[in-house]
Amino acid sequence: PPPPPPAKSLPPPPPLEAAAEVEAAPHPASPPPTDYIARNIEAAKHASRRRPASARASDAAARVLFGRPEPAGKLPSYLIDRKLELAQRAAEKAAAAMPPEVPPHHHLLPREDCERVLADIRAARAE
Repeated sequence: PPPPPPAKSLPPPPPLEAAAEVEAAPHPASPPPTDYIARNIEAAKHASRRRPASARASDAAARVLFGRPEPAGKLPSYLIDRKLELAQRAAEKAAAAMPPEVPPHHHLLPREDCERVLADIRAARAE
């Protein structure tokens, strides 16, 4: 027995002349490009600057519950005090480590480094 025909069959391919006509047909003109930046600027001019009521309500509730909020990005005073205390300790430790004959804003090289630098200078002068 012959095989049953397929449930869906594909249409026959178009003849070559029809394909040439399709290619020769002009394409419709594309719409002009959209300037999204200008469109957003114009929309922002007309936008409301007022925050939504839900956001205002939550801010009011936070003020009632927690008092006046700290400004964003401000360090608490106990952290500032701690930072200053640690900096003062480090400065005192560095000052105590320096011999008294070293002027301010100078540092003392270790003996080995000093000898190495002097040897390099003497070798450069000898050349």
